[in-house]
Amino acid sequence: IKELLEGQAAQVGEKVVIKGWVRLCRSQKNVTFLNISDGSCISKLQVVISASSCRKPPAIGSSIEVSGNLKKSTHKGQLYELQADDITLLGDMLDSNELISIIKYPFHPGKRYTLKYLRQYPHLRTRTNIFQSLMRIRSQAAMQVHKYFQDHDYVYIHSPVITSSNCEGAGDLFTVTPQNEEKRAVNGSNDDQINNFFNGPSFLTVSGQLHAEALMSSLSHVYTFGPAFRAEKSHTRHHLAEFYMVEAESTSFDCMDTLVKFLNIGTYLHSQETEQFVKEMIKNLLIACRDDQCSLDGFVPSNYKKILDDFVNSSCTRMTYTEAVHALEIAGQKFSKIPKWGEEFQSDHENYLIQENENKGLFITDYPTKLKPFYCRRNDNDTVAAFDFLVPHVGELIGGSLREERFDLLLNNMKNCNISKESYSWYLDLRRYGTIPHGGFGMGFERFLQFMLGLTNIRDIIPFPRYSGS
Repeated sequence: IKELLEGQAAQVGEKVVIKGWVRLCRSQKNVTFLNISDGSCISKLQVVISASSCRKPPAIGSSIEVSGNLKKSTHKGQLYELQADDITLLGDMLDSNELISIIKYPFHPGKRYTLKYLRQYPHLRTRTNIFQSLMRIRSQAAMQVHKYFQDHDYVYIHSPVITSSNCEGAGDLFTVTPQNEEKRAVNGSNDDQINNFFNGPSFLTVSGQLHAEALMSSLSHVYTFGPAFRAEKSHTRHHLAEFYMVEAESTSFDCMDTLVKFLNIGTYLHSQETEQFVKEMIKNLLIACRDDQCSLDGFVPSNYKKILDDFVNSSCTRMTYTEAVHALEIAGQKFSKIPKWGEEFQSDHENYLIQENENKGLFITDYPTKLKPFYCRRNDNDTVAAFDFLVPHVGELIGGSLREERFDLLLNNMKNCNISKESYSWYLDLRRYGTIPHGGFGMGFERFLQFMLGLTNIRDIIPFPRYSGS
């Protein structure tokens, strides 16, 4: 339908066949008008058929096949319409014919539903205009991720979903257990039997970073884009148990300035004209998804476009963790938790810092060692060369660091974090054999979309949200 409406698939007068779903049906004495969607675009194709050829109009929501001639439309807002010769019903709305009364179809034509209501029906909500648009935007955003890195000579890699590594060290992991071994454990077998399949504990990945480092050690610039899992029993509007991560590792990131510049200023070793990662993604998507973004009107704050424009058109700012703590201490504002050096920032801390920086992107660098994972590179003081990138509406969007490439210091970090060097011997091998200064970052894909679109809840960005209790 998209190609037809753009004049690409057929010429006026040509015979065409389309398949799609009925979104609107208007029957008059001599003619019936149908609006058909196949999900390819936000617009619907109007089908016109004589009443004699359509004695029983199809129900709204049913799927049909239509054959007829493409014609120029005389109606406002559409260039073409289909003068139908024949309509074949492919899939009826059974409960509308009272053949099935177990559950009624939850959506009615012409009615606008809240996103909260639609969350009850993840398997059906893409039948609505808003979620069709969101899925098309998500698809375009995924393609933009690949385009950005491919244009910068990065190699796309697939990191494993099943792993023995706890990259973040938070402990919120899903354990992978074969079903038959799980049954034996319930029946009284010892815990060791549960790990027989892999000869050790195995988990769903929380990050592809460590494996990306392994491939970076020979390919120089790599990125991975895949699912990650965290067993956090969190029900905030920013958290999911299953989500997608964009992660990059590069030998070009040999100092914090270079790493931040890649994301902020856009200076890159291979291309001096590259725009920054997040802003280029947003700019391209605003152009490619202009029509679909219009369907979000009424679902996001009325001033959000200005917030996004200000972000895109302003330079990001940068401060150290120590400077951020000081700014919070002298804020003269009551927070949920008193800010102290050496402790994590709370969401209201992050929101204050972003607002004080006029809703620009904010890099906070040089965190205390104990707040970041073992692989972060040590600075000369009790901090590490790590950063968080904060943006309006969602807070932390990207986290990154230089990686500790020095074998002795990495080994010491692991010891301080009670990490077994035997379990991570393969990771230590990367430092034993031809180590090289490098760094990387990771961005939650759903958080990026949530920020770009201005939607309140991250569960509205992913087709089938997974979270505790769902």
